[in-house]
Amino acid sequence: MFMYNFTLRPSSAITQAILGQFAGTKEQQILTAQGSRLVLYRPDAGTGKILPIGSHDVFGIVRTLAAFRLAGSNKGEQLFRLNCSGGAISDFSRKASYR
Repeated sequence: MFMYNFTLRPSSAITQAILGQFAGTKEQQILTAQGSRLVLYRPDAGTGKILPIGSHDVFGIVRTLAAFRLAGSNKGEQLFRLNCSGGAISDFSRKASYR
């Protein structure tokens, strides 16, 4: 028998946050970890607010986040570590639907 745990309401407390150029554009984005969900935001200079670009459930509790850039690349990558596995590297794609 396999059991699956799924929360209906995502966590609202931000436990980790990193800053980088994850979409390949010249603007900065903010990646936050909220329990088991990664949310990518972009700041809006006109209104002074941050707007969510997308979110993704990672099916584990995010323990650490780190930003890095590969040599010769024009965008940053995200490295995160979960409580149930090793590390993972993610890449933001504008073509994918994250909402």
